Amino acid sequence: MSIKINLSSNADEVSRAMKKKPKQVGFHMAIAIKKSAFLVEQFAKEVTPYRFGTLQRSIASDIYPTIATIAPHTNYAVFVHEGTRYMTGRPFMKRGYKMAQAQIRRVFSKELKKALK
Repeated sequence: MSIKINLSSNADEVSRAMKKKPKQVGFHMAIAIKKSAFLVEQFAKEVTPYRFGTLQRSIASDIYPTIATIAPHTNYAVFVHEGTRYMTGRPFMKRGYKMAQAQIRRVFSKELKKALK
């Protein structure tokens, strides 16, 4: 149950910026990754099926300089997300990402502009 975010639309612009100001771009891209992870986490929690709140509270972000992992930490999360033969899936993580997608683009664009100032 993993979702990869690909930033191919600005790849040329980012590579040019990396050549000009590698430290600043790296720093601001790390900030954008962190902000994006928290956005996905927030939206995923909003659409997570709620019974006792355990699944919702278990969603957390692990953030590294170039990668962020947002995942629920319960043993039954995959069954709720993907479904079983008795229950249809409720893909709360995918829906959370889709809800945050537009804001993620804005965050990366804004941080790239800050890096190039």
